[in-house]
Amino acid sequence: MYAAVPNYHLPKLHRALAHDLPKGPKSLWAGLALLRRIKAQQKADPLYRWVPELPTKLAAQS
Repeated sequence: MYAAVPNYHLPKLHRALAHDLPKGPKSLWAGLALLRRIKAQQKADPLYRWVPELPTKLAAQS
């Protein structure tokens, strides 16, 4: 996504963008559990779309 950013600057980039990003799952297993719940919901309701909760600053702009 950011090919022009050298890998040693990625932590600095993450700190600069972190306030604009939704919070992610705390672990791989938590992420897989979230995906499983989303897939089950989509199977029951094909029109279901998961929308992550955005930080309040961005949510107000949308």
